[in-house]
Amino acid sequence: MRTGGAVLVLAAAVLGLWRYGVQRRQRRTLVWALAAAIGEMESAIRWQQTPMMALLEGLAARETVGQYFHETADMVQGGMPLQCAWEKAFSAIQDGEAGEILARLRLGGDRERLVGALGQTRQELEELYRRRCREDGQRSRVTTAAALCGAGLVIILLI
Repeated sequence: MRTGGAVLVLAAAVLGLWRYGVQRRQRRTLVWALAAAIGEMESAIRWQQTPMMALLEGLAARETVGQYFHETADMVQGGMPLQCAWEKAFSAIQDGEAGEILARLRLGGDRERLVGALGQTRQELEELYRRRCREDGQRSRVTTAAALCGAGLVIILLI
């Protein structure tokens, strides 16, 4: 019976660590996908002079972040100004820090100003991604040690 309890405690610790790792990976994936989408917007406006609505509709097909672009396009088609729709869609994003970066993006002005703003936003998202990669590596080591030590302590108390 004690061995079974010890196995369950250890399994719970491992499962918790696995779930924590999955959540951290999803956060990084979201930020990277947003940076890629903004980079695509930047190059499409710079080189192909693609209209904003066509861009939003094209980006709506993206797997990880398409829902935000789809929501923005729907609100604009419903009569909401582009900037308001953008801020509303991206302020509701799961990742508060990435949402804040995107909500600050100003979509007005001439083409050069817009391309510059998109480039700045993409760089900020890429830096956020790199910072999270570094932090997640450190946190995962500390979290793993803490979870396994805690599980070990509970196992010792059970025995």
